[in-house]
Amino acid sequence: MLGRDWSTVYLLAWVADAQADGPLLNLGAWAGSGPSFAHAFGFALLTALMLGGGSVRAAGACLFWGMTDALLELLQRPLWSAAIPPLPPGLADWPLLDNVPAYFRQGQFDEFDMAAIALGACAAWLVAMALPDKVGRQPTTRRNSHAA
Repeated sequence: MLGRDWSTVYLLAWVADAQADGPLLNLGAWAGSGPSFAHAFGFALLTALMLGGGSVRAAGACLFWGMTDALLELLQRPLWSAAIPPLPPGLADWPLLDNVPAYFRQGQFDEFDMAAIALGACAAWLVAMALPDKVGRQPTTRRNSHAA
């Protein structure tokens, strides 16, 4: 978040006045893609661990979140975002949901975000595969072979 203008971050917009004159770090084009990487990485890794480990489950979790994030990014393309209907009146005032239409209509498709999503999902799979086998697995009980 140090490389972004806080007024562009939904959950930080209310404290944007506390930020000095713009971003604290100039991270270039990748600054805006950091959240895309973090979302794909974090959710994929957490889901892989919750599913109990194993290469197939980890790959499935990483693929799911990578594709979900990529779809949300693709829906920001002008051709597709224009086709997204507004929220129904009852949902339009809910916190967090109130920003969904703006996410698609005012968000901008970015190739760096797509790359960050792919890197985040792949990095999550690599981390999940590097963790010990027992991380995220349910404990099993062993039968005592000496019991009569």
